[in-house]
Amino acid sequence: MQNVSENVYNLLSGGAVQFDLLASEIQVAAQRAGFLSHPLGFFRMRIGAANGGPLYLHVWLPDRSVPQVPRLTVHAHSVSITSYIIMGEIEDYRYAWTDDLNGAQRLFKQNRAPGGPPLLRTSRVGFTSLVSSSRFRAMDRYTVPFPEFHESAIRSAELTATICNFLGESNNDPLVVAPADVDRIPDYKVVALDEAKKSEVMQQVVDGISKIRPA
Repeated sequence: MQNVSENVYNLLSGGAVQFDLLASEIQVAAQRAGFLSHPLGFFRMRIGAANGGPLYLHVWLPDRSVPQVPRLTVHAHSVSITSYIIMGEIEDYRYAWTDDLNGAQRLFKQNRAPGGPPLLRTSRVGFTSLVSSSRFRAMDRYTVPFPEFHESAIRSAELTATICNFLGESNNDPLVVAPADVDRIPDYKVVALDEAKKSEVMQQVVDGISKIRPA
């Protein structure tokens, strides 16, 4: 499953990239899609598919964020993901999960059934422990392997943008870490960026790509 160009594929896999072409390709994709808010506080736009899974443009806006309440940032994806930093800085934290009946945290899983809450409470109680942290900047590429838990913190006051590829599809449940005494996570209302803001963001992304100077 791949409907992106060899150029975008190379960006994800470490091959040679034509960055002026990359800017054009993202602009073309943006003509067919919009930015939707995500519970982790960023906005994302699907720009294609590669490596058997969806490909997104993620942007964190300094003047606009619509995170889930309560703010739950430590999570595990259903598959491995690879991200390429276009602009800004991200601090990525990795965690280990330990099941413990006396733990202060509980796992919630994505509700795949239509209707009902987006996240379902599980019986798994335990705790997370920090394993590592790494800072990534423009031109850096990093992978979060399944089933690692992680969270990302933005370390730039300006717009931060990444291209994120979910590596395949699976029936594994995405997991979110919450306090153990939480019974239900409130529904999350997705918000779309208006066209004027979308155009402004896309111009910033294109400008950011133009500043990338590969070695």
